[in-house]
Amino acid sequence: SPADFVWGGENVRIYFPDEGSAALARRDWTSEVPPCVQFSACGGVQLADTSKDSVIMFFCPRASEAEAAEELLYKTEEANADILRMSVWVNPLLVDMGVTGFGMA
Repeated sequence: SPADFVWGGENVRIYFPDEGSAALARRDWTSEVPPCVQFSACGGVQLADTSKDSVIMFFCPRASEAEAAEELLYKTEEANADILRMSVWVNPLLVDMGVTGFGMA
């Protein structure tokens, strides 16, 4: 049955800035996206199996998640070099102008 179907191919993983956003996406979008799409958060403990991730997307990462997102990207590139095809950053806000100032960016 479709409810018992388990995807065994490569994945598209979408990283959200926090676990709350990832949980909402899992709840609200799972029925709307193909089974190859997985949702995760930039911060916190990474428990998901990322060994089959061929596309990773970072959705609206903020300056506070920049270091974690960069670390996730490097780890995924290192572990999945043979299958990783694309990294996408959607609407990143990685520089905090309140901290760095205009002249420093």
